[in-house]
Amino acid sequence: MNRLESAAYIEDLKSICEEKIPYKKLDGCRILVTGATGLIGSCIVDAFMYLKNHYGIALKVDILCRSKNRAEELFREYGDDEDFGIVEGDLTRYFILDKEYEYMIHGAGNNHPVAFSKEPVETMKTALMGTMGLLDSIVQQKSSSGKEPKFLLLSTGEVYGNNTESGENGSLETDIGIVDQTAPRSCYPEAKRAAETLCVSYANEYGIRTNIARLSYIYGATFQESSTKADVQFLQKAIQGEDIVMKSAGSQLRSYCYLSDAVRGIMHILLNGTDGEVYNVANKNSNVTIREFAQTLANLAGVKVVFENPDDVEQKGYSKLGKELLDPSKLETLGYCSKVDLKEGLRKIVSIRQER
Repeated sequence: MNRLESAAYIEDLKSICEEKIPYKKLDGCRILVTGATGLIGSCIVDAFMYLKNHYGIALKVDILCRSKNRAEELFREYGDDEDFGIVEGDLTRYFILDKEYEYMIHGAGNNHPVAFSKEPVETMKTALMGTMGLLDSIVQQKSSSGKEPKFLLLSTGEVYGNNTESGENGSLETDIGIVDQTAPRSCYPEAKRAAETLCVSYANEYGIRTNIARLSYIYGATFQESSTKADVQFLQKAIQGEDIVMKSAGSQLRSYCYLSDAVRGIMHILLNGTDGEVYNVANKNSNVTIREFAQTLANLAGVKVVFENPDDVEQKGYSKLGKELLDPSKLETLGYCSKVDLKEGLRKIVSIRQER
């Protein structure tokens, strides 16, 4: 069974589409999504297609990806839909799009520890060359046709770095943290920081409409099997009925957010967000340690949490930050409210994956 045959996943898509968001703005629009084969991007694409197929929103969706074969397999249900298209391209290299869009969501890039350890250069290239190429495409489109798409960058709460001054609910969008730019692991937060600055620069110089979504730790059923993120490793073990393996004490405090909540937040920013603004996407009721995340999942799956030392490659990719909390208060002013707590989110994931 694929994800679109899961009742629990369809329930998530309905919760996104039934949110009080002005989706009518998308009527007649073409949308580009990069990073569409990943955890968040695939759910964004499914939500757009669900809006089109079940809510009468006449939109078109293109995805930009490196592997067309992989994209065709993941989105095979849309293969005969003329409103769904695949653009093959490598965002580690600069290139200009040859289609025009009303909205762009840029979520492509490496986002798990082993990738940071093995491919720090490629991690940075996607954020730098990829973001610049997309923004230059908008500049060209604006000058040739007058159309001005809205550009939404999916960034990360890691840009706050070691923010010891954060408030009770975490870092605010105006907070500035410290990142050690000489550490190879910083390829990810520094690349995202640079991509954010590119958005601000293009908005200032060329009048491009941009928004930035700083995402917390997003967890959901559409994770990639190859991901080495801790939560994905935990989920894979639990779904298989095996003990969850932790490779640290798990004392780091994190903001977690269930996938459908995160996508609803992204939709709020895309369609309700004020141009040029940055918004945190998080669930302030799901601020727990990594150990607490693992133990909650273990209790649901009826397995144990065990400990094991990481290898050198894994350790190089781990975040060393002890506290990564994001305050979503600003996003809540747009009408956003998280709906799924940690226990319910984990239960949903296990249900969806086991249905498959």
